[in-house]
Amino acid sequence: MVLPRSTPREAHIDPRGILDFLDAQQNDGQEMHSLMVLRAGQVIAEGWWDPWRANHSSLLYSMSKTFTSAALGLAVSDGLLSYDDLVVDHFPDLVDDAVGPKSRTITVRDCLSMSTGHLTDVLESTVRPETSAAPTSSDLVRHFLSTEPGGVVGETFCYNNLASYLCSALVSRLTGRTVLELLEERVFGALGITDARWITADGVCQGFSGLNLRTEDVACFFQLLRDGGRHRGEQLLPVEWIEQFSTAHTDNSPPEEDQPLNPDWGQGYGWQVWRSRHGYRGDGAFGQFACVLDELDLLLVITSQTEDMQRTLTNLWQHLLPAVDRSGSAADEQQLAERLGSLQLDTVVGATRHDADVSAHNEAGSRLHLIGTTLKIIESDGVTNSCTVTSGVWTPATMRWPHGSLQVAATGAWIGDEFVAKVACLNSPHWFWVHMTDESARVKWALTPLSTDQIRGLTLPPRTHWRLTSSEKS
Repeated sequence: MVLPRSTPREAHIDPRGILDFLDAQQNDGQEMHSLMVLRAGQVIAEGWWDPWRANHSSLLYSMSKTFTSAALGLAVSDGLLSYDDLVVDHFPDLVDDAVGPKSRTITVRDCLSMSTGHLTDVLESTVRPETSAAPTSSDLVRHFLSTEPGGVVGETFCYNNLASYLCSALVSRLTGRTVLELLEERVFGALGITDARWITADGVCQGFSGLNLRTEDVACFFQLLRDGGRHRGEQLLPVEWIEQFSTAHTDNSPPEEDQPLNPDWGQGYGWQVWRSRHGYRGDGAFGQFACVLDELDLLLVITSQTEDMQRTLTNLWQHLLPAVDRSGSAADEQQLAERLGSLQLDTVVGATRHDADVSAHNEAGSRLHLIGTTLKIIESDGVTNSCTVTSGVWTPATMRWPHGSLQVAATGAWIGDEFVAKVACLNSPHWFWVHMTDESARVKWALTPLSTDQIRGLTLPPRTHWRLTSSEKS
């Protein structure tokens, strides 16, 4: 599905507001990768920061949760379970004496609304230090059920990634299909979403994270939510789920004595979506956003790499919202179009040495070999990938491993006696620095990914397994 296009002024939005938002983001050091603004279902502004492009499918992190919730809604509408079912009743083979009395009262509704009664994210205690093996799906469900909540089931809010995983596991167990397969069959196909990827193990999508989509695919899905789950006269998502998912089901407001440093994370929690000071949103770590403002007929989709997600939301509310239903000038609209067409992340600028031949090992055990403007990364198991690194230019490439591939882009140059490069992992929000001299090599992430510190860990799904090294915080 290609969404219809319009212009800000045709949609009664002052383009100056969008320009002011872009300025604020830049001044605050908020690195963005894509932006799409929709009003009344039409795209009125869009842009991608080179080297990220419109055709790149990128990891959404926790925004994946909203899609998991929708798939569970489909299973409920098919009569396979109800929101008030006890979770233990659907996993009788994984229930034993280790499952306490509170855990036995957790319902499907509690998992959706992050009100399972746990006080910490159960996912954080999943990895077993005595083994390097990744936990199986049964391990994860059993661990969730055997972790007795310390709070009140049905009331206590805790952002709990394993609660989202339980929703995904329920879909797989009851439908015989993964969350992704169910959405592809019932929703994505009708929307024209053709290249969704989701990290999956043991026939269960990760659920709480792991979904890769293009920015416009995200916009199509959340526009479907804005349209009440209907697309071209067909009800793709159940009315009951649509009526409930964005309502604040759980109070997540901080104690009065705590300063609300992140006010958009204390407005209530729905069924795998956050309530905001304005509307509701799906969001993921490092600034992946889909913000829905029904009262303004507005949808905002952003992908980015930032540690200060609240700053992006604050800039939206301060600069973009006042522009709604405000007249604007043709000059500002032209300036916005030019700005959106020339967005780019900083490149590395310096000297080029075509005779360079530098090789060194980095701390992770990989060997980096620079030959002229070709950077080779030789990993400890012998897998070798290369990319072109040129001063002032992002050059695309594809890295490949036996289990999958990753689209990247690189830029690099000599700055004094040191070679410096940036390599962007375009199927994710992440990029990393490379520093090389004749004696040493160093690789450092700008912001380290949540689930891996290895480049190969960001390959596009499908994967045959996923390894848990840390839990998602957003």
